[in-house]
Amino acid sequence: MSSAPQLLTTIVLSTLALACTTNLGSIGESDNFGADAGGEVEPESESESDTETPPTPDPDPDPETNPNPEPDPPPSTANQACYLGVASDNSTCFPVVEISAYTYPAGSGNYSRPTNFLDVDVVDLNTKVSPNFRLGEIAVRAKGKYQVVQPHAIRKLQQLRDSAGHALTVNSGFRSPDYNASVGGATKSRHMYGDAFDVMPGATGRDALMQKCRDLGAGYVAKYANSGHIHCDWRNSALDSEFFGFVSNLLFGEDVWTIYDVQAEMVLEEGVYHVEASGYDETEGELARDWIALDENGNILAEEESMSFVPPVGTHTVQVDVGGLIEVSSHVAVEALTGDAVLAQ
Repeated sequence: MSSAPQLLTTIVLSTLALACTTNLGSIGESDNFGADAGGEVEPESESESDTETPPTPDPDPDPETNPNPEPDPPPSTANQACYLGVASDNSTCFPVVEISAYTYPAGSGNYSRPTNFLDVDVVDLNTKVSPNFRLGEIAVRAKGKYQVVQPHAIRKLQQLRDSAGHALTVNSGFRSPDYNASVGGATKSRHMYGDAFDVMPGATGRDALMQKCRDLGAGYVAKYANSGHIHCDWRNSALDSEFFGFVSNLLFGEDVWTIYDVQAEMVLEEGVYHVEASGYDETEGELARDWIALDENGNILAEEESMSFVPPVGTHTVQVDVGGLIEVSSHVAVEALTGDAVLAQ
């Protein structure tokens, strides 16, 4: 009778042992509690538990098979100056270099010293910076290795050409301070700042082209003697940061010129008239003098461009236009026999 309970106990214990063995095996597979060949448990990897492996990116699509390729990004404007170009889309760009290339006169605002320059030895001067002008027409190598050509001034020059409706010849664009001094240029000539042009007017004529410059917001416009050109610059416009950095937002500087600065006085010496003028960029050149002699009825007796003038007999009024900047007139009396002119009192 005692053997039956003992057999039952043995069967129960064997069954429990088999169940425990089965459960331990299932726990090890589901919770990653496996052991290596040496019987030591490997620690859980951080990369396996906390991060996911990023998907492998697709290769770049073949441009020939991709029907909608991404457009190229626009060119960066860092460390370069961009111009209208042939297509007028501001995509014609040249590198600029930060260099203390020349000694500029002390100044601030719009007369601040440029900080960046075009190195004309490493750019193609035949490149068109606008539909009608090549860089080499503005930046002549003989006038300096490092040059400033402000993009906003090129836009104005192209607009001037468009308004004239015919080719315009630029006699002078940028001048380095050294070159400017060698030709007797003004101490603070705007040619050194890259926003000034001396232009031959062609069929438009000087007076009409000067007015077109004024209409385009030029800060200083004048016509000079003997050369036939007009000078247009945009000295009162904001400087381009590509060449002047942070001062580009300073619209006006310490030397802003206005037409009210110009003074002119007609002088008669021994029957010959001339004009003494001041208040303009004198060393840019001598302003042209356009003389007219009128009789007492206002009829024109004589016209000429010269630095001095002898009115003909019968002149009642002498008028002179000084560089397109100011006009001076005076009533005169001319002795019938001698032809000597005197200023009327």
